[in-house]
Amino acid sequence: STSLDEYVVEEVRAAVPAFSNDVFCDKLGLSGDRMDTTTFRVAQLLQGLVYRSKQLRCNDETEKMRVEDVQTDEDCTAFAKGLVRDVYFQEYTSRVKLKELDEKAKAVSHLVEKLLNSSDVMAFVKLMQ
Repeated sequence: STSLDEYVVEEVRAAVPAFSNDVFCDKLGLSGDRMDTTTFRVAQLLQGLVYRSKQLRCNDETEKMRVEDVQTDEDCTAFAKGLVRDVYFQEYTSRVKLKELDEKAKAVSHLVEKLLNSSDVMAFVKLMQ
């Protein structure tokens, strides 16, 4: 039984090529002049982080992928730059909104303080206008 198992394992090893960068590129159709495997893997990692579920990756009604097909180094670079730009824009916009809310809260607080400390009715009315 052991010799049969060993034989089967050896036959499978002989039939299946060892996994290498060349095999990886060949099976995925990546040629060295279009994209290296590191760039491809980074792009796939980023896409996996952005499109975490099947609903985000695929439109079930049209059966079309929503994920960009990155086939060259330039595609990967454009995807990564676009992702960084979008994340930066979202972060920047969020910070601007928080700052605006904080400034508005401070202005309201300052106005309320002035209203409470107004010396007479006319000063109060002038502040309310």
